[in-house]
Amino acid sequence: MPHSGIANEIFQITANSAAESDVRIEGDAAQRLHISYMRGSNLYYQCRACDGTSLIPEELVACGAAYSLAVDPAGNPQVVCVSSGTVHYAVRTNGAWTSAAVGTADSASLAIMNDGQAYVACAKTAISEQGGSRSSIWLARIETNALVPFHVVAAGYETNY
Repeated sequence: MPHSGIANEIFQITANSAAESDVRIEGDAAQRLHISYMRGSNLYYQCRACDGTSLIPEELVACGAAYSLAVDPAGNPQVVCVSSGTVHYAVRTNGAWTSAAVGTADSASLAIMNDGQAYVACAKTAISEQGGSRSSIWLARIETNALVPFHVVAAGYETNY
C-alpha cells in the first residue's frame, strides 16, 4: 500500500556521541530505504525497511568528503566520494562493499540509469602556471573501476587572481 507521504512515525537509526551530517536517502523497487551519512570524515551506510526495521546494520563505506549515493535497479547501493582530489567508487553486492579509485576531481555526483549503467558528473579546478584557475564540469561512465569521460558540460574560463 503506498504511503501518504506524511511522516507519522519517527525511527532513530543511530545513537552516537559524534554528530552525523550530510544525510542521503534512496529508495528501491523492493521498498527498501538506503541511507548514507557522514560521521567525521567517514561515510556510513545502512538499509531499512519502510517500517524502520533494520535490514543492513551500519557499515563503514569510505573516507572522504563530498559524496553521492545512488541505487541500481537490482537494489545495490553505490557511492562516489572525493578524498584529497581522488574520486572513489564503491558498490555493495553480495553483502560486501568493493571500492576503487577511479579518477580525479574536486567533487562528484552519481546517477544510475535503468539499465544499471553508472554515470558521474565531476567538477575540477586546475591552477595554471600563471596562477589563474580554470574550472570544468564533465560527464563520465563508470567502466571496469575507471571513469571514462565522454562529454564536457561546462569548460570554465581562466581567471587570474
